Amino acid sequence: MAVDVLSILLLGSPSITWRDIPFQIARRQARALLYRLAVSIEPVSRQQLCFLFWPDLPEARARRNLNRLLSYLHQSLPHRELLNLSDETTQLNPHLTRSDTDEFQKFLQNEQATGMQRAIDLYRGSFLQGFYLPHSPEYDF
Repeated sequence: MAVDVLSILLLGSPSITWRDIPFQIARRQARALLYRLAVSIEPVSRQQLCFLFWPDLPEARARRNLNRLLSYLHQSLPHRELLNLSDETTQLNPHLTRSDTDEFQKFLQNEQATGMQRAIDLYRGSFLQGFYLPHSPEYDF
């Protein structure tokens, strides 16, 4: 029986699985948002997300764009509780989400050999290998 976990792999070619089955999100920008939230499973300010995706737009317009993108992502995800939203922050649900980069960071903080080996085992290639977002140099690797 598969566990209800959204697994996001960002080291190497990015991939998303839900309940151990590959999961697709159609819009590239929504995937980019999901990937940013998955880097470290902790709250990210909406202001930071606005600047990441729309650095040249006035804040009010960038916030409207972010709200639409978050709404699309929220509707695209297979479980309503995967995304925790507040007026100021956005976060993936840490109880329902697993990210290789989040685990990688935690294993590196463990200075024992087992932690380092587990971090090495997670590494499949360059961060977001092969993924790009047009007009967004932050996603151009």
